[in-house]
Amino acid sequence: MKKLILIETLLFTACNTQIKKSDMGGFVINTQGVVYVDKSPAKSGQLIQHGQIINTENGTIEIQLKNCGSIRIREFAQISLDSASSSTLKRGTGLFSFDKVDRNSGYNVNTPTAVAGVRGTRFIVSASDNQSEVAVVSGAVEVNKIPIESNLKMIVTRDGNTVVPANFTINEKIEINSMPVIDPLMVNNVIEDSKPEELSDNILELSETYRTIATIDAYDRVKHQADQYIIPVNKSKEKIVLNDGSNIIGYVVTQTKDVILVYDSNKKTFVSVNKFDVTSQEFF
Repeated sequence: MKKLILIETLLFTACNTQIKKSDMGGFVINTQGVVYVDKSPAKSGQLIQHGQIINTENGTIEIQLKNCGSIRIREFAQISLDSASSSTLKRGTGLFSFDKVDRNSGYNVNTPTAVAGVRGTRFIVSASDNQSEVAVVSGAVEVNKIPIESNLKMIVTRDGNTVVPANFTINEKIEINSMPVIDPLMVNNVIEDSKPEELSDNILELSETYRTIATIDAYDRVKHQADQYIIPVNKSKEKIVLNDGSNIIGYVVTQTKDVILVYDSNKKTFVSVNKFDVTSQEFF
């Protein structure tokens, strides 16, 4: 068994190091459930090259783009990273979080019926053969060259466009605002400075650091709106015991290696907990 794991690890490292830096589209930061890159199961730390097709079945994947931002793809979706400045969401839903995008090239998210042009923003795209929706959480997006501001959604069909209020849930705001947004210069510095066998681990470490920052920011944005939180049906209640003997009973909204954002079901509030202050965490 150990030999098999070693062989898989060596093959994974070899595949990563064979991709030219100019062909790198991004890195798999996190994957859950059944997700494929081309026809192979996706793995955290994996390098994605331009042109590869990502399919989520009963699973999700998060990708740190090399040049501009991060993407989270939900279940039963398909996306490809076409180039350094574009991707194509053929079906399903993707969350896109961008900060600094090159003003000359920009970044486009293509769907069967729409092109979303990005400069720096957070937004959600849903796509099918005949209809696309682009909902802007913050910043602005040009959808088929029409500017869409925050808290608005454009519905695009083959017959025309409609703009309506976006009406994001607290859950959606937490999900997209807790996605890491890393300066592309830092990503490229890690790529240039890392040994091939260390690159994936270094990118994952960088992403996790920025995820902690984003999670704390997401908490600050919604901490006074806990009454609007919707407990997902697949979430289990947990008991988190702190070093001072107190405990929190509730639902983990999101967490990083350093921070846990919890919905306290007794007090009906959000709580941000440093993992260094946690004695134990178990299902309740």
